[in-house]
Amino acid sequence: MPSWNKQDFCHFLTTELEISPRVAKDYADRCGRIQKILNVDLADYTKNATSYMDLLLLVHQHFTNLNKEKKTLYALNGTNMKAITKLALILWGEPVVSSYKKYFYRSY
Repeated sequence: MPSWNKQDFCHFLTTELEISPRVAKDYADRCGRIQKILNVDLADYTKNATSYMDLLLLVHQHFTNLNKEKKTLYALNGTNMKAITKLALILWGEPVVSSYKKYFYRSY
C-alpha cells in the first residue's frame, strides 16, 4: 500500500501542481494533523470513494464535536478535505480522485 511523507508530498505539490511552498506545507500539515487526531491512515482512507466518504464523515464529526460555529466548521471541513484530496492525487492518481466527486454528489 502506498504511504506518504511530508517532504515528498510538498515536492509533488510544488513541482507537479505548481502550488506555492507555503500552501504545500499547509496541506501537508493539515493531512498530518488529521491523521494524528483521528488516528487513521490517510493512504488507506483515500484508496476509494467509499472509504473517502467515511473519512469525510470522521473529519466532520470531529470538528462538530469541537462545537465550532457553522461557518468555521464549513471552512475547516473544506480546507481539510482539499488537502486530503491532494494527497490522494499523489498516492492513487486522477482516476481514483475523480471517482470521489461522482460518489460525493450522488450521496447528497
